[in-house]
Amino acid sequence: ARTLLDEGVRKLEENREESPEVRANTLMVLGQVYDNLGFPDQAMDLERQALQIRRDLYGDLHPDVAESLEKLAYTLAASQQAYTALPLMEEALHIHRRLESDPLTLANPMQGLARILRELGQPDSAEVLVREALSFRTSLQGESHLQTLGAELDLAFVLRAQNQLDSSQAIYERVIPRLEAHGDSGSIYLPQTLNNLAYLLRTRGEFGQAEVYYKQALQHERRTGAVPNLLLLINNLAGVLDLQGKAGEAEDLLREGIQIAEDHWPDGHWRIGSAYGGMGAYFLLAGDTTAAEPYLRRAFEITRDLLGEDNSRTPYTRMQLGVCLTGLGQFTEAESLLLRAFEWLR
Repeated sequence: ARTLLDEGVRKLEENREESPEVRANTLMVLGQVYDNLGFPDQAMDLERQALQIRRDLYGDLHPDVAESLEKLAYTLAASQQAYTALPLMEEALHIHRRLESDPLTLANPMQGLARILRELGQPDSAEVLVREALSFRTSLQGESHLQTLGAELDLAFVLRAQNQLDSSQAIYERVIPRLEAHGDSGSIYLPQTLNNLAYLLRTRGEFGQAEVYYKQALQHERRTGAVPNLLLLINNLAGVLDLQGKAGEAEDLLREGIQIAEDHWPDGHWRIGSAYGGMGAYFLLAGDTTAAEPYLRRAFEITRDLLGEDNSRTPYTRMQLGVCLTGLGQFTEAESLLLRAFEWLR
């Protein structure tokens, strides 16, 4: 699929005869597929090109411009670039308000902005937006519509950030059977919902029940889901297994995650670095700094080289490696790493 996509982009670059509208639409489609396959950098490049074409064509106040802003913001947010995504999603919502778009069209950027605000530590503002979007969807689409359930899940995620764990858990438990009733369509949200419920149970110390839901989520994701989500679930399940003293199962899962990442992405991709980081963190928490060091070093080098110094993952992996080297008595290198991470965080 990647080969076909790259060929499609190459042909698009060579063929300049299409109208700008068709070119922008094609760039958006190609960007979406790159994103679905787990290549956000390529997706963002194409989405930025489409956005510029649409701005040049239509000006700043047009639904197609809002669509491009919204999609680029989603891709950025999914790549841990919430600060960069925020003004884009705000502009998309502003355009739709100015155009007096219908409520269901408004609901999309409302939910997108709510997710970004939640990630940036503003759950109260996020709650206002997501409740308004949920009200639109409930009244116009009904309580059982898949998009209404998606808005409910966004609300549960915001409530969790406000430490309203009982309310959040109640939503997950109510929504899960309704998603299952949607069959394959519900599988879009089901693994994520099971994962989030498992997380709540883990925070309450109910590790055995959390393991059950993580395993259900992983089973669904293996059948229908995307590799990034699969790796997230592998890490989460490994963590709760380790908390129960099931170290062998946890380590096997994390090794599988590295293999999946290396099979799916090209050498040096940041998600491969993330998989190595997960294994390194596991050994570090277990107190085995000797085993942790090569994994954490690999994670740091990939993250630094690919994402750069301004991405939050870089100082985080630098800090982990510094902690590990401290445990190994390699104080000179550890001090340099930790000081630099500290300066970034401060």
